[in-house]
Amino acid sequence: MKQEGLLQPVTVRRAGENYELISGERRLRAAKLLGWQSIDSKVIETVSEGEAAAKGLIENLQRENLNPIEEAQAFQDLIQLDPGYWSQDRIVDICGKSKTYVSRAYPF
Repeated sequence: MKQEGLLQPVTVRRAGENYELISGERRLRAAKLLGWQSIDSKVIETVSEGEAAAKGLIENLQRENLNPIEEAQAFQDLIQLDPGYWSQDRIVDICGKSKTYVSRAYPF
């Protein structure tokens, strides 16, 4: 970030008079370490706590450097948020892995 700047804004949502970080915790921490006073953010409207948590989990799943244990935990966390919504096919679509990979990581 020091050389290239912030390539992707953090995601936040309104929480009363303030904002709550949904995704981009590592980017925010890095910006603080660099002494930045502000960074770009994308403000989203969410319906529920579960939706906000899902958005954060999805961003983590889309990172390329997760190990298989972290991915399996994220799959489990998504399913626990809303078992009726998060099917194996939906998870395959958002994480970019094969159905076989996802089913081996987290048996549905």
